[in-house]
Amino acid sequence: MRSFITSATIAIVAICSTAISTSAAERIKRDSRTESLEHFNKISVGQGIIVNYTPFGSDTYATVSAPDGVLENIELTQVGDCLKVDYAKDYAEVRHYGEAIVNVTCPGLVTNYEAHSAGTIDVRSAINSPLADITVEASTDGLISFRDVQCNKLNIECRSGSKVIADEIACDDVVCESTATSKVELTGNCHTCTLIAATHSTIEASKLDAYAGSVTSGDRCMVSSNIRSVSEPTIPSSDNVAEL
Repeated sequence: MRSFITSATIAIVAICSTAISTSAAERIKRDSRTESLEHFNKISVGQGIIVNYTPFGSDTYATVSAPDGVLENIELTQVGDCLKVDYAKDYAEVRHYGEAIVNVTCPGLVTNYEAHSAGTIDVRSAINSPLADITVEASTDGLISFRDVQCNKLNIECRSGSKVIADEIACDDVVCESTATSKVELTGNCHTCTLIAATHSTIEASKLDAYAGSVTSGDRCMVSSNIRSVSEPTIPSSDNVAEL
């Protein structure tokens, strides 16, 4: 009798496990669509959507990948020179980070990047534009990452728990501001560097070789840098921490 109960229990567990696995597979079944785009110079993304951007491609288009039932609610809207990636306003389902992935490419170079509300932008290839000025804005848990970038000026604003990662950059001028528990990581080299941290934020720039620059550290912030000629830092309160 005990053997029969044990066998029956195992069978029930196996059936339930199979049903759960099948249900999970159905939930994560993905579909995709491709859209042609007009010229744009800025990418803005939010709501946990991931944008993988490839500059200097052969054409201007985007491929959207998302689970069934979600794909049709991902909107790509062009307003002026800005490509906005977001969910439809009337889409009321629970949104999960990474549920939707958008691969974007264009022949030219996007010089303005904005990630907010847990949105992500990942620049997937090198940028070699020594005359270009690039602006990066991350807010409300946004994430922006890029590597191997040559440009004239790199302007970074990171706030409200967001993160920006800029690896192996080569710029004439870098201006970086991190506020409200945000974090910025910088590596590479530049001629001048301005680092500003406020309200429990972090700037890790010890591997950014800068000829000259300045560091401003606010309340309970951490800033590390590798600036050869450092201007006098501004310290607005007595309990600031600046590691130079």
